[in-house]
Amino acid sequence: MLYKDSGVDINGVKKLIKIVGEDTDYPNFAFASPVPLFPEKYKEPYIVMSTDGVGTKIELAIQSGYIEGVVDDLIAMCVNDILVLGAKPVYFLDYIATSSVLIPELASFLVALVKRLNDLDIKLAGGETAQLPDMVQSGKFDVAGFVVGITEQKNIPRINNVQAGDMIIGFPSSGPHSNGFSLIRKILTENNVDLESPFQGEPLYKTLLAPTIIYTKDLLPIFDKFNVKGAAHITGGGIPGNLKRALNEKVDARVELKWRIPKIFDFIQRLGNIPDDEMFKVFNMGIGFALIVDPEDGRKIIRDKGGIEIGSILAGTGKVKISTGR
Repeated sequence: MLYKDSGVDINGVKKLIKIVGEDTDYPNFAFASPVPLFPEKYKEPYIVMSTDGVGTKIELAIQSGYIEGVVDDLIAMCVNDILVLGAKPVYFLDYIATSSVLIPELASFLVALVKRLNDLDIKLAGGETAQLPDMVQSGKFDVAGFVVGITEQKNIPRINNVQAGDMIIGFPSSGPHSNGFSLIRKILTENNVDLESPFQGEPLYKTLLAPTIIYTKDLLPIFDKFNVKGAAHITGGGIPGNLKRALNEKVDARVELKWRIPKIFDFIQRLGNIPDDEMFKVFNMGIGFALIVDPEDGRKIIRDKGGIEIGSILAGTGKVKISTGR
């Protein structure tokens, strides 16, 4: 009996690397890869690391064949997390679990990943592709990402400095980003919704699979220029669950619905008969990233970066209160 008789094709890995390597400089590393130390321009550097995946959003991506957007999802879910600490992403690694390395969408994904990281000036330091035929359904694969970044000590938000009167600024999302898709998929299935059905002038799947926004380029300079007291990447748990992490026990955050919620959320809510409070716990509801700053700084940030004032800080006990007016 050969290894391939168990469903694992060693030669297939070589074929995959060759396919990807024809279009990119995909690294053919050993199991560990050396990387240089960070530049000397940093005065008090801190290394920041994070890992994440894209959840069951990848199921819809594979089902629709619209896989390239998952690349931005994977990168964003990692680098947006370290952006909360004012960190610039420097190195990235990927892990892929698949039923077979010869799935066409997998090669497309890897090619797009390498190119996107190059565009973002992030070095792909290595990765791992595991063939798990007994664990992953035929034709499927899952991905995880790992990022290493660097930040200056002075740029790390200090939540103890958050005080009553501070402003909360929100930055728009592109849609659900990479959260809540187990609920979305269940609702679509139970209502027999066709992913090809039109929604705002394009197939529904394109709106649902709109890539997660990578906020680093636009927002990282803010940490250098202003005193960011708190920051939140709005992912699973929504605004309440993530903004709470940026508060100390002496303040509350009052969030007001001053932005227009994307129509895709209204569509999901109506179709699934989901209560308002559940929507705000599961989804970002149109806000993908938030900052807590002094009001004077906040007005300058909004002017330069196009954010939205979505609330303020009050004396309290570390809670997030959302006034939806719905």
